[in-house]
Amino acid sequence: MVYLLKVTPHLVQSIGKEDEQMYYLKLFPSMIGPLCFLGMVTYLCLKLERLESFRRSPWITNFFFGLLFGLVAIFATNNTVPFKTALTNMRDASPLVAGLIFGPWAGITAGLVGGLERLLHNGVTTVPCAIATLLAGVVASVIHIRTKGRVVRLWQGFLIGVFMEVLHMLLVLMVPVGRGPEGFFLVPYATELEIVGTVALAMMLFNGLGVLLALGIHKA
Repeated sequence: MVYLLKVTPHLVQSIGKEDEQMYYLKLFPSMIGPLCFLGMVTYLCLKLERLESFRRSPWITNFFFGLLFGLVAIFATNNTVPFKTALTNMRDASPLVAGLIFGPWAGITAGLVGGLERLLHNGVTTVPCAIATLLAGVVASVIHIRTKGRVVRLWQGFLIGVFMEVLHMLLVLMVPVGRGPEGFFLVPYATELEIVGTVALAMMLFNGLGVLLALGIHKA
């Protein structure tokens, strides 16, 4: 059962301008690790896909790839710089890449793994962020099906990553439910709006770059 509790003050307290500047200084280096990990897993899966043993059962192979990309999503969640306990990261890029390159089994699996793990973290954007990660896998899977398995172009991949983060930010505003030690709680709209205004551009940039990097590896 989900309990909508009153807002937990220590989770939504304001930060000063100096702290916000430090947030940006720490954010960009923190994205290097997830970017590299995403690139490595993409390269590994592309190599494994060519092996005869992996071609015998495509759906099992893609499910396995989805688990690997799910681990990338988990790594991205835990390798970030929080802003008001909102975890700014490139988690959504992982299910996007899995779905765009390897199809629905991989994309939705990665979205489920990354989204469910996100629910384990306390924060003011826990629920919308978890939903967004699952949605990323679904969106990428739909695109993969609509293009009949043809992987999109690099610039299209970047825009898909940006578009997904626009949806992510809308979910943060439309589903203001966080998670704290006592359960789930409603978050003031002003708090969510401040978070979106601070993290949106970074989220769009890094998730777009993550998809761009993986597609570049695929087309190399």
